[in-house]
Amino acid sequence: MITFDDDGKNLHYPSAIFFDTAEEELYLVNGGSSRIIVYGPDSFPRVSIGRGRGVEAPRGVFVTQKGEVYVCQSRSALTPNPRITVLNGAFFVEREITLDGIPETANFSPSKLAVSSDGLIYVAGESSRGVLVLDSE
Repeated sequence: MITFDDDGKNLHYPSAIFFDTAEEELYLVNGGSSRIIVYGPDSFPRVSIGRGRGVEAPRGVFVTQKGEVYVCQSRSALTPNPRITVLNGAFFVEREITLDGIPETANFSPSKLAVSSDGLIYVAGESSRGVLVLDSE
C-alpha cells in the first residue's frame, strides 16, 4: 500500500490516479497537499508537482503518449478560474486552458480528463451532467 509522499509524509486525501504505461509511473493527486506525486515502478515516490510548477488545486491528471501532463485544476485563492494546465515532460507549464471563455462552462469545474490520439480532450466536471469535449485549440 502506498501511504507516503516524496517528503516522507503521510498522504492526505488522495483523490485521483493515473498510470503512465510508457514510463511505468503512477501519478497520484494528493488533495491534502495540493500536489501530484509521481511514483516509479518500485512504488517509491520520485518527485512531486506543486505550486512551483503551476499546480495549485489539482483534481485530476492524465499523461499523453507524448509525455504531456494534463492537470485538471479547480478554483484557488491564487487563480479564481478553473482550468486545465498542460505541462511538458520536465513539468514546466506549456499552456493553460481556461474555461471561463466558453459560455457553456459557467459553473464547470474540471475533475477528470482523457486525451485521444487525435488530440481531443474529454473533460468530466464536478456536479456536471455531461462531458466537455475540446479540440487541441
